[in-house]
Amino acid sequence: MELIKVLVENQNGVLVTTSNRVAQELGVKHYDLLEKIDGYISKFSSTELSVQFYIPSNYKALNGRTVKNYLITEKGIAQLVGGYNASVPIAFDLNVAYINEFEKMKKALKQPKPMSIPELIVMQGQWMVEAESRMNNIENNVIGLANTIENNDKSIKRLENNQRRTVTSNHLTVIAYANIKGIKPKSYHAPSIGKKATKICREKDLLIGTTVDSRYGLINTYPVEVLDEIFFE
Repeated sequence: MELIKVLVENQNGVLVTTSNRVAQELGVKHYDLLEKIDGYISKFSSTELSVQFYIPSNYKALNGRTVKNYLITEKGIAQLVGGYNASVPIAFDLNVAYINEFEKMKKALKQPKPMSIPELIVMQGQWMVEAESRMNNIENNVIGLANTIENNDKSIKRLENNQRRTVTSNHLTVIAYANIKGIKPKSYHAPSIGKKATKICREKDLLIGTTVDSRYGLINTYPVEVLDEIFFE
């Protein structure tokens, strides 16, 4: 027997199919199916209970007219399609197909989503920046103590600014930033961007970090706002 293919969707965290789709699969008129659903809904004690089975919805037909529809949950399918077992030969097989598809979708939702390459780069970069930040914070605290003794207002402001920026770990390498933003490698020259970023950081007294790269060794990381300014000025 040919395997019946059905479609289950994730709508705001709820797995559902649609009444017009089920009507087509059963080979019945959508109007008649809606009447059957309305009959079931009228027997529920509350709306809170009925929406666990049937969620009111609508869709636009080809002629542009808005048509009444229902999103049907796993409970709704069991009740609705099961009610056709005696009159529609395919109903039983369709019900089984939906049970299997709901189970398949639930298992898929439980599996962790694999991280993309840009996400892995960001995670690694942030980890390195956080490690560097902890070391910088120790050094900055020592400098801050000396500056307090010398009452050097400018150095104190610079320390506070650097501490705020290191705590956020808001630093990236030029290449990691370009990957995240979807900027093609051939459209920019990383060393040139790095020189510009270094110059801006020194002019604005911003901290330049470092991270380890398997190919180039230690490379600089810059505040995201500085890279935004260079790439999108």
